[in-house]
Amino acid sequence: MAFPQRWIYGNYQEGYINNFIKALRDLVKVGYSRGRNQQFPFNLIIYVVDGSHRDRVVEAKDALHRILSECKDELRDIVLLVFANKQDLPDAMNTVEITDKLGLHSLHLRHW
Repeated sequence: MAFPQRWIYGNYQEGYINNFIKALRDLVKVGYSRGRNQQFPFNLIIYVVDGSHRDRVVEAKDALHRILSECKDELRDIVLLVFANKQDLPDAMNTVEITDKLGLHSLHLRHW
């Protein structure tokens, strides 16, 4: 699934999250149309966060939690992999800080 460049570089827009959730639900329907016993079309979500962009991490958290809450039934058993890029920059957030600011510990019953 490709997103416009401006989303990748941080110009968050509500429509992109809505489109992602819609696309995710469409994928779920494809999996279910093959029969409930069939495996979900994917088993991993990779979420990339700009590790140096401290003032946008709240938006990243809100978007992640919204996706996971609105699609919680479909994503119940899906593993979440969080990548924090730009770790080589001097003011980049470390793992503990990113984990805390994204609220990953509040994602009970989820592998991340």
